[in-house]
Amino acid sequence: MPCDRFAEIRLLHAYGEVESPDFETHLATCVECRAEAREIDEVRGVYHSEPPPAPLRAPDAKRLPLAGWAAAAAAGVVAVTGWFLMQPAPRQMPVTPVGSEARLMSGVSIDRQIASVRERLRILRITEKDF
Repeated sequence: MPCDRFAEIRLLHAYGEVESPDFETHLATCVECRAEAREIDEVRGVYHSEPPPAPLRAPDAKRLPLAGWAAAAAAGVVAVTGWFLMQPAPRQMPVTPVGSEARLMSGVSIDRQIASVRERLRILRITEKDF
Protein backbone atom coordinates (compact mmCIF):
# COMPACT_ATOMS: atom_id res chain seq x y z
CA MET A 1 0.00 0.00 0.00
CA PRO A 2 1.49 3.37 -0.99
CA CYS A 3 2.25 6.05 1.56
CA ASP A 4 -0.43 8.53 2.45
CA ARG A 5 2.11 11.31 2.78
CA PHE A 6 2.09 12.12 -0.97
CA ALA A 7 -1.41 10.89 -1.81
CA GLU A 8 -2.55 14.31 -3.01
CA ILE A 9 0.21 14.82 -5.56
CA ARG A 10 0.83 11.23 -6.71
CA LEU A 11 -1.58 11.35 -9.69
CA LEU A 12 -0.74 14.95 -10.56
CA HIS A 13 2.95 14.00 -10.66
CA ALA A 14 2.20 11.06 -12.97
CA TYR A 15 0.54 13.42 -15.46
CA GLY A 16 3.33 15.99 -15.18
CA GLU A 17 1.11 18.57 -13.52
CA VAL A 18 3.33 18.97 -10.45
CA GLU A 19 7.06 18.78 -9.85
CA SER A 20 8.04 17.88 -6.33
CA PRO A 21 11.68 17.12 -5.48
CA ASP A 22 10.51 15.69 -2.14
CA PHE A 23 8.20 13.22 -3.89
CA GLU A 24 10.89 12.19 -6.39
CA THR A 25 13.31 11.56 -3.54
CA HIS A 26 10.60 9.57 -1.76
CA LEU A 27 10.01 7.47 -4.91
CA ALA A 28 13.68 6.49 -4.93
CA THR A 29 13.37 5.05 -1.42
CA CYS A 30 9.75 3.79 -1.14
CA VAL A 31 8.97 0.51 -2.93
CA GLU A 32 5.17 0.79 -2.55
CA CYS A 33 4.97 4.29 -4.03
CA ARG A 34 7.27 3.28 -6.90
CA ALA A 35 4.98 0.32 -7.68
CA GLU A 36 1.92 2.63 -7.57
CA ALA A 37 3.65 5.07 -9.96
CA ARG A 38 4.43 2.20 -12.38
CA GLU A 39 0.77 1.05 -12.30
CA ILE A 40 -0.42 4.57 -13.07
CA ASP A 41 2.03 4.76 -15.99
CA GLU A 42 0.84 1.37 -17.32
CA VAL A 43 -2.82 2.43 -17.15
CA ARG A 44 -2.01 5.70 -18.92
CA GLY A 45 -0.10 3.77 -21.58
CA VAL A 46 -3.01 1.41 -22.24
CA TYR A 47 -5.46 4.28 -22.28
CA HIS A 48 -3.42 6.29 -24.77
CA SER A 49 -2.62 3.29 -27.02
CA GLU A 50 -6.28 2.43 -27.71
CA PRO A 51 -8.16 4.53 -30.24
CA PRO A 52 -11.20 6.27 -28.77
CA PRO A 53 -14.50 4.55 -29.47
CA ALA A 54 -16.66 5.96 -32.22
CA PRO A 55 -19.29 8.31 -30.85
CA LEU A 56 -22.82 7.00 -30.76
CA ARG A 57 -25.20 8.92 -32.97
CA ALA A 58 -28.94 8.93 -33.10
CA PRO A 59 -30.30 8.12 -36.55
CA ASP A 60 -31.00 11.21 -38.61
CA ALA A 61 -34.42 11.79 -40.10
CA LYS A 62 -32.78 11.70 -43.52
CA ARG A 63 -31.42 8.24 -42.84
CA LEU A 64 -34.76 6.68 -41.94
CA PRO A 65 -36.47 5.36 -45.04
CA LEU A 66 -40.00 6.41 -45.87
CA ALA A 67 -41.19 2.90 -45.06
CA GLY A 68 -40.06 3.38 -41.46
CA TRP A 69 -42.12 6.54 -41.12
CA ALA A 70 -45.10 4.87 -42.78
CA ALA A 71 -44.85 1.94 -40.37
CA ALA A 72 -44.73 4.31 -37.40
CA ALA A 73 -47.77 6.22 -38.68
CA ALA A 74 -49.68 2.98 -39.28
CA ALA A 75 -48.88 1.79 -35.76
CA GLY A 76 -50.19 5.08 -34.41
CA VAL A 77 -53.43 4.77 -36.38
CA VAL A 78 -53.92 1.20 -35.20
CA ALA A 79 -53.30 2.20 -31.58
CA VAL A 80 -55.75 5.10 -31.67
CA THR A 81 -58.40 3.04 -33.47
CA GLY A 82 -58.00 0.23 -30.96
CA TRP A 83 -58.35 2.67 -28.11
CA PHE A 84 -61.60 4.06 -29.53
CA LEU A 85 -62.98 0.58 -30.14
CA MET A 86 -62.23 -0.49 -26.60
CA GLN A 87 -64.20 2.41 -25.09
CA PRO A 88 -67.58 1.40 -23.66
CA ALA A 89 -70.65 2.51 -25.59
CA PRO A 90 -72.35 5.58 -24.13
CA ARG A 91 -75.23 4.66 -21.85
CA GLN A 92 -78.69 5.97 -22.60
CA MET A 93 -80.00 7.79 -19.58
CA PRO A 94 -83.67 7.22 -18.83
CA VAL A 95 -85.76 10.25 -19.67
CA THR A 96 -87.73 11.54 -16.75
CA PRO A 97 -90.92 13.35 -17.76
CA VAL A 98 -90.97 16.98 -16.69
CA GLY A 99 -93.79 19.51 -16.51
CA SER A 100 -96.76 18.82 -18.77
CA GLU A 101 -95.32 15.49 -19.86
CA ALA A 102 -95.41 14.31 -16.26
CA ARG A 103 -99.07 15.18 -16.03
CA LEU A 104 -99.82 13.35 -19.25
CA MET A 105 -98.33 10.23 -17.85
CA SER A 106 -100.02 10.53 -14.47
CA GLY A 107 -103.24 8.88 -15.68
CA VAL A 108 -105.30 12.05 -16.33
CA SER A 109 -107.14 11.87 -19.63
CA ILE A 110 -105.94 13.97 -22.50
CA ASP A 111 -109.33 15.65 -22.94
CA ARG A 112 -109.26 16.84 -19.38
CA GLN A 113 -105.73 18.20 -19.79
CA ILE A 114 -106.71 20.09 -22.98
CA ALA A 115 -109.67 21.60 -21.15
CA SER A 116 -107.32 22.70 -18.35
CA VAL A 117 -104.99 24.42 -20.81
CA ARG A 118 -107.91 26.21 -22.51
CA GLU A 119 -109.15 27.43 -19.13
CA ARG A 120 -105.71 28.85 -18.33
CA LEU A 121 -105.58 30.62 -21.67
CA ARG A 122 -109.03 32.13 -21.08
CA ILE A 123 -107.92 33.43 -17.70
CA LEU A 124 -104.78 34.92 -19.23
CA ARG A 125 -106.84 36.73 -21.91
CA ILE A 126 -109.15 38.20 -19.29
CA THR A 127 -106.26 39.42 -17.14
CA GLU A 128 -104.52 40.94 -20.18
CA LYS A 129 -107.62 43.07 -20.92
CA ASP A 130 -107.55 44.45 -17.38
CA PHE A 131 -104.10 45.90 -17.88
